Amino acid sequence: ALAHVIPLRNYFLVPENYQASSSSLLAKFGQLIRRIWSCHNFKSVISPHEFVQEISVASNRSFHIHSRAHAVDFLLWLLHSLHKALAEARLYVRCNIISNSVPQTKKPKFLPTTIIHAIFQGKLRIETMSRRTNLTSASIDTNKKDCEEAWEQTSVKEIPFLCLALDIPPMPLFKDSRGGNIIPQIPLFDLLTKYNGVKFFDSVKAGIQTRCRFTITKLPPYLIFHLKRFSKNNFTAEKNPTIVNFPVKNLQLNDHFAFESPFPSLIDTKFNLVSNVCHDLPAGLGKEAQQDPLQYGTYRVHLRHPASDQWYEIQDLHVAETIPQLISLSESLFSIYASSSSSSSTSGEPEKKTDRHVSFTPLPPTTVKRAA
Repeated sequence: ALAHVIPLRNYFLVPENYQASSSSLLAKFGQLIRRIWSCHNFKSVISPHEFVQEISVASNRSFHIHSRAHAVDFLLWLLHSLHKALAEARLYVRCNIISNSVPQTKKPKFLPTTIIHAIFQGKLRIETMSRRTNLTSASIDTNKKDCEEAWEQTSVKEIPFLCLALDIPPMPLFKDSRGGNIIPQIPLFDLLTKYNGVKFFDSVKAGIQTRCRFTITKLPPYLIFHLKRFSKNNFTAEKNPTIVNFPVKNLQLNDHFAFESPFPSLIDTKFNLVSNVCHDLPAGLGKEAQQDPLQYGTYRVHLRHPASDQWYEIQDLHVAETIPQLISLSESLFSIYASSSSSSSTSGEPEKKTDRHVSFTPLPPTTVKRAA
């Protein structure tokens, strides 16, 4: 999925962009990207064995080949690790460049921006109010505005994000007329109301009622949606099979997010699907089995071929053509959307120019090596 994000792909196709880093994970990831998009491949199959082994070492065996983990946890860990390695390399190179002209006491402190944050990072404002209460979580009415008691504490903070988590409603308790479980369907737009800056979310813990409201202040060029399907309690782990219907093209977010900008009409709020990752369970594995769905499920990915506008379904070595109408009916786990200006290019060839909405300039090639 990440190999089809055009700015990220173009960046890692050039080894000089990250040669100053000593991270083996960064080198193996760039090597895998170059092998996937190489025009000199003798076979149509690329083995990620070296990259998988490096992931096991870098994550201290949190992600290894003999155990299945949550795909979103792995995605966030990989993006954070790549960003950290690139930031350290950029900071090291800049300090060496400045040390020749600026005295030691006047060196500035850099907070370098990497290609990872330039592509995927947005900003979210969280308004939090809290007060003491005798209510429980089940007796709170989120639509009722309580004005009788004043809130004791109110805080507003703005945090960056790499993906937006969307809460899926719980499954219905009752079965249909034939005795089977009802699998509901819900549109994606109903889940996006979490970030419209109007809806409140209440929770009670240790006699403290907390009310939060979320507002998007900045959209990234590439937006990652995480559908929270898995939940754990004291007894078992469960998966919510609710089908979330989402558009493949022209996802308009202007009416579903509350943007804070002096020029709202200049914000690109139309997005197109780049890749979709879904999770499938084998037949017969249900709640009664008391088994972890993460350990028995499999992942599939949907990708679009830009030249022919054909969608493909990929699972391990199995590749098959599919249609966009079937993609939205899958049990999607996370999806990557690109803004319409970022996905305007339909060519599958690497571009020489970076995307104009990715405000990132790579460092010039350098031969500076980190001291051992």
